[in-house]
Amino acid sequence: TNQFRMFIKTVLFLLFISLFVLEGEKLHAQPAPGGPHGQNSEIVEKLRGSAHNQMDCRDCHSPHGWEMKHGIDGVTMCGSCHQTAQEDFESDVHRLIDFLSPTPQPNCLSCHGSHGVMPSDDILSPIHPKNSPMLCGECHQDAQEEFFRGIHHARLIQDNPDTATCTSCHTAHKVGGSDIPWSTIAR
Repeated sequence: TNQFRMFIKTVLFLLFISLFVLEGEKLHAQPAPGGPHGQNSEIVEKLRGSAHNQMDCRDCHSPHGWEMKHGIDGVTMCGSCHQTAQEDFESDVHRLIDFLSPTPQPNCLSCHGSHGVMPSDDILSPIHPKNSPMLCGECHQDAQEEFFRGIHHARLIQDNPDTATCTSCHTAHKVGGSDIPWSTIAR
């Protein structure tokens, strides 16, 4: 009977340990209920409905806090998966200004968003061709006004699929001025 009791104690101990480990994995799989986003929050819902719906909070955030895992500047964080876009953006005029400016400049999160990222062909995406004049116009009001007065805007509102928008000429991740030799608008 002593062997049987020892066997039962061992089985119960192993069961307890198994439950503890499984419960710990569940806790790390989703944000903690007391965390900044909570398990059923709007932010988690945005992530589940986004282009990154297969990602987990821990892909970008530290599992022991809510700070960014790959760096605080969106470019480094997003570049851990989107290397080509990061390489292009490293020479983008917005990125260069960011290094010189005391105030934060546009980065991946500024245009694509964070938790609710949508593919560029989704009309709800801020980077959809129909939406890019509004997005770029948030900072470039003069260019936006000029665009709205031009033929491209007229064609855009007529649903012409061949209409040029901001990124048709300036590209999305490697924007340069007309005085920069590698720029798509260099003179």
